[in-house]
Amino acid sequence: MKLLLTSAGIINESIKKAFSDLVGKDLNQCIIAFIPTAVNVEDDIEWMNEDIESFRRTGAEVIMADIEKLPKQEWLPILEKSDVICLGGGNTYHLLYWVRKSGLQQELDELLKSKVYIGISAGSILPGPDISYNGDLFPEELNDKLKDLSGLNYVPFVVAPHFLSPHFSDTKKENMMELSKKLNYPIYAIDDESAIKVIGNEIEVVSEGKWEKYN
Repeated sequence: MKLLLTSAGIINESIKKAFSDLVGKDLNQCIIAFIPTAVNVEDDIEWMNEDIESFRRTGAEVIMADIEKLPKQEWLPILEKSDVICLGGGNTYHLLYWVRKSGLQQELDELLKSKVYIGISAGSILPGPDISYNGDLFPEELNDKLKDLSGLNYVPFVVAPHFLSPHFSDTKKENMMELSKKLNYPIYAIDDESAIKVIGNEIEVVSEGKWEKYN
C-alpha cells in the first residue's frame, strides 16, 4: 500500500517529488479522485480550493467525488479509473462517518492495491489505528453521531497535522507531549510543509518545515 499523508497537500517541491515517486508516472497523465466530504460541515472552504489547485498545478487531472452527496454507483467508477484517491481536510468525524456509511471503507482495500492514497489533514488522520485523539487536537469537531472511533488501520501510527500552526492552538509541542502520554503508538506531528510517505512497511518523513515524532 502506498500513502502520502499531509497537512496541506502538495505545498512544496519535496512533497511534490514524493507524490510523483508514489504515482510512478507522468503527472500530466495522473487522475486524482478528490473526496471533499470532510468540508460539508465547514463554513469556510477556500483553503480546500487551494488544495485542489495545488494538485492541478502538478499537471494532474482532478475529479471530485463527494461520497456523501453522490450515490455509490456514481463515485465508485470515478475512484476505479483514478490513479490517486485523495481524502481532503475538514471535520475528521464527519469524514469517517461517511467513509463507513457510503461503503467506501469496504472498497478501499481493493482499490488501494493499485492506487495511491493521499490524505490532507482529516484525510491523514483516518489511516491510523483510531481517531479518538483528534478530540484533543480539534475539540470543536466532536459529534455524538460517531460511536466507533477506530481508524482505517493502514498505518501503525497517528498523524497530528498542522503542527505549530498559529491557526490551531492545540498543536503546540506541549500539547503533543501530553497527547503522547495517552497513546500507545507513535505520533507524527507534521506542519504544513511536511508529509509522511509510506510504501508498505517503509515510513519516510518528507519535510521543508518542522515535524516531530513522539512515542
